[in-house]
Amino acid sequence: MKILLCGTLKSIASEFTESFLKKTDTDSRDRIALLSDRIPKFPREIREHRKLKIFGFSPDDKNFQIALSAFSADTIIYFLKRGEQRTLRRDRTGSVEELSAVLEYAETIAVSNVIVVHSGEDLNIRETENNNDFEHILKAAEKIMESYREKGMPVISVRLPLIYTVSSKPSTDLMLTRAVFDAKEKGKVTLPGTASAETDFICDIDAAALLYNICEEGVGAAAENGGIINVTSGHRFEMAEIEYALKSIFSDLYVKFDGEPVIPPLEETCGRSEYGFVALHNIIDDFKMMVSQILGYKEKVCRTKWYEKITNRNFMVIEYPFVAAIAQILAGAFDSSLNYGIIDIRMLFVVVTASLYGTFVGTFSALLACVSLFFSPNYGSLDVILYNPENWVPFALYLIIGAVLGYTKDRHDEEKRIYEDEKAYLIDTNEYLSSICNEALINKENYKDQLLGYKDSFGKVFSAVRRLDNQMLEYVYSEAIGIIEDILDNESIAIYTVASNGYYARLAMKSKNLKEIDKSIKIDNLADAKDTLLNGKVWYNSGLAEGLPSYAAPIMSQGKPVAFIFIMKAKLNQLSLYYSNIFSVLCGLVQDALVRAVKEEKAQENIKYIEGTRVHREEDFKKIYDANILLSESEKIGLSLIEIKTGDRDLNDISSRLENSLRETDTIGIVSERENILGVQLINTVGQDLGFVLNRLRSAGIAANPVKVFNRT
Repeated sequence: MKILLCGTLKSIASEFTESFLKKTDTDSRDRIALLSDRIPKFPREIREHRKLKIFGFSPDDKNFQIALSAFSADTIIYFLKRGEQRTLRRDRTGSVEELSAVLEYAETIAVSNVIVVHSGEDLNIRETENNNDFEHILKAAEKIMESYREKGMPVISVRLPLIYTVSSKPSTDLMLTRAVFDAKEKGKVTLPGTASAETDFICDIDAAALLYNICEEGVGAAAENGGIINVTSGHRFEMAEIEYALKSIFSDLYVKFDGEPVIPPLEETCGRSEYGFVALHNIIDDFKMMVSQILGYKEKVCRTKWYEKITNRNFMVIEYPFVAAIAQILAGAFDSSLNYGIIDIRMLFVVVTASLYGTFVGTFSALLACVSLFFSPNYGSLDVILYNPENWVPFALYLIIGAVLGYTKDRHDEEKRIYEDEKAYLIDTNEYLSSICNEALINKENYKDQLLGYKDSFGKVFSAVRRLDNQMLEYVYSEAIGIIEDILDNESIAIYTVASNGYYARLAMKSKNLKEIDKSIKIDNLADAKDTLLNGKVWYNSGLAEGLPSYAAPIMSQGKPVAFIFIMKAKLNQLSLYYSNIFSVLCGLVQDALVRAVKEEKAQENIKYIEGTRVHREEDFKKIYDANILLSESEKIGLSLIEIKTGDRDLNDISSRLENSLRETDTIGIVSERENILGVQLINTVGQDLGFVLNRLRSAGIAANPVKVFNRT
C-alpha cells in the first residue's frame, strides 16, 4: 500500500501514521506520506522512518500539486476540517477547495481508493439558514464527492462523531482537550449544545484502526452501500455526563452550554458488517486517563527546570558583560604594572568565554579583546600597529584562539547531543522490545489458559452427552447453560423450546443473571433471524437490532427446530467471526445431546406417563420435581407449584382439560396416588402470570391451589 494523508492532519492522522508504520514494518513495499503545511509532531524514530515521507506544503503552494504527483499514492485519505476544529477555519488546509483539488488530481492518476474523513454534523439543513454554517460546508463537500462518484471514482466519506484521545501528546484542536485546558487554567468551561443534548465520542485509536481496515479491504463495499460510512462507538452520551465527569475531577468548575448544535449520535452503516469495526474504547471509562494525559502534556510543555531557564544564552546576558568589564579593569591595571605586565588578561577572557559559549561568542570576545588592546597604553595609535607587523600577532592570536576553542566547544556539544539522542533512541527501543516481550509472555499464558479452559469445557460437553443415558432432559439444559457460560464468558444465555405447532418458543432455562426476559416469544417476531434459524444456521445480530439477541442458534431435529439457544447480550469484544464460530460449534454439540434426549423421552413415554394421558407417574414426577427445585434455587428457572384434588373424577378428562389450559413446558404428575392429588410444575410462571393460569383452570372446571412444596404421604 502507498497511502497519502492530506488535509487537516491532527490526532487521527498522527495515530494512523504510527499504527501504519508498526503494522507494515516487515513489508518493504508499503509507504505512507503526509502532505500539509501543518505536520503533527512525531518522535524521532517515526519522523525519520524509512517508510514515511513528509511534504510540508500548503494548498496555495505551487509545490503542493508536484508533491501529489511525486508520491503516486494508490490510496488517499483526506481529512476535512471538523466542526470542533474552530481555530483552524481561516486557511485553506482541510477546506472544500483543497478537497476539490485533491479529487481532481486523484481522477487524473486513477487512484484506487479515496477516503474523505469528516465530522458527522446533521446535513438536513434548511435553505434559510446562514450559508456560512459549518454544516453547509460539509454539504458542499458531499455534493463534490457525489459528483465524482457518478464519474466512477472510488471515493467514500467516513463520518465520525466527536473525537477524543488518550495519547501522551493530545491534539489541542479537540473539543475535550480544550475543555480540560480551560478547566485547569480558567476554572470555567463552555461546552457545545445543551445539558440534555445527545452526542457520541470515539477514540482516535479506534478511528485510525477503522481507516486501516478500509485501506486493506478497499472502498468497494462502502461504495456499494451509498459511499458513506457512519461511525459510532455503540453508545449515546448526554452532554450532562461530560459535565459531571469534568466536575468529578475539577470540583470548583463552572460549566455552561452555548446552545449551539452538537454532533448527534450516528446510525452505524457498514463499518461493522463490512470492515469488522468495533470501538474498543469508551469516553466515560477513558475520561480520567484522558484528563491525566492532557494535564501531563500541558505541565510538560509549560514546566521548565531552573537550569533550563538559565540557559547559556540567557545567563550570558548577565554574566558576559560582567566578566568583560572585570577583564577590562584587570587588563588596564596589569598593562601599567611592572610585576604583572606579562599576564595577558585579554587572552584569558577569550579562552574562558570561547570554551563556555562556543564559536560565535568566542569570536566576539576576540574582537572585544582586540579593541581593548588597541586602546591600551602600549599601543595608543593606529600608526604604531599598522607599521609594526610584530604588533599584529596578539590580534591574530585572539581571533584564532577564539575561533578554535569556540569550534571545539560547538563540536563537543553536537557530539554530546548526538550521543544523548542515540541513548534516548536505545532506551525507547529497549522499552518497546521489553513491552513486546512482556506482551508475548502474557499472551502465551493467556493462550495456554484458553487452550486448557476450552479443553476442560469441551470435556464438560462430551461428559454431558455421555451422561444422557441416565440423566433427564432438565439436567441437560442446565449443563448446556453452564458449558456455554464458561467457554464463551457470557452470562446472558437462554434456551427456548419450540411448541409443537411451530408458532411459539417457550423459555426452558436461562442464565442466573438474566432477570428481565420474555417467557415466550412468537417465532414470526424474530424478524430477520427467523429464516436463518429455520434453515438451521446460526444468526448474528450484525445490525444491533433492538429486541433481538446478539446471537441465536437452532437445535434441529428432522429438519425442524425443536429449541433455540440465545446469547441475549454479547460484549463488544465478542462481536466477531471467531466468537460466532465457537458458539456454532458448542450449539452443534448440545444439539446432538438434546436431540438424543428428546428421542429417549419419546421412547420412554409409556413408562413416564399414565396410559392415555400426559400425567407423569408418581416416581417420575418426583424426579422432575427434585430437578426443578435445584434449577429454581440456582435462579435458572422460575418455578410455581399447584395442587389439584381429583377425587373420583376421570383422570383422562382432567388430563385433557389441563393440557388445553397449560403450556407444553409445564409438567403434570401424581403427587399422592393414595389421596388422589395431582400436581403441576409451572416453569417460568410466577407472580401475576400464576394468577392468569389459575383463572384459566377455573374456567376449565378445575379447582387448583398454589403451594410452596409438594407434601407426599
